[in-house]
Amino acid sequence: MLKTHYKSKLPRGWSYPIGAQVLSDAFEDIDGAAERPLCFQDHGMRIGRHSKAYVNDKPYTIIKITYWTPYIDHDIEYMISKGQFDQWQIRVSPVPSDKVVLIRRCVIALGLPRIREWLKETRVREACQGRGHCRLLYDESNDRLLLQSSLNNFDKMTEAELSCAQ
Repeated sequence: MLKTHYKSKLPRGWSYPIGAQVLSDAFEDIDGAAERPLCFQDHGMRIGRHSKAYVNDKPYTIIKITYWTPYIDHDIEYMISKGQFDQWQIRVSPVPSDKVVLIRRCVIALGLPRIREWLKETRVREACQGRGHCRLLYDESNDRLLLQSSLNNFDKMTEAELSCAQ
């Protein structure tokens, strides 16, 4: 089971679309996870970032995967030899509670398989060329997920639409 680094308590009306078990089932066997790769975080929601996006019908990030290098007092070669260079971490952001069932179903069926492909491809290309990142956004006005990704800082970001319509 992937370990959780942090989990914010959410205000009423907001829920996390997926939990640690679902993420572990999807990504546990992929190399390069940080020691505690899962963060469940409102990430500024209390000051209105998500609320404003929700009210304005703008897509909002629900899952973001990034590569990072944990601080260690050794040189780069040592870090690479210990597998401590460019580890991936997943941040899950909340969604309106009245949308959580639809979004969860869509994320599990469409989003997580695409993120899994991206993680595998990024590891093959070695993200140390420049940290890769991947975001899954929900566009409520069109009932779809958007997958934005880049294998490293030098590649152009790609975007794919994933329709959640039944």
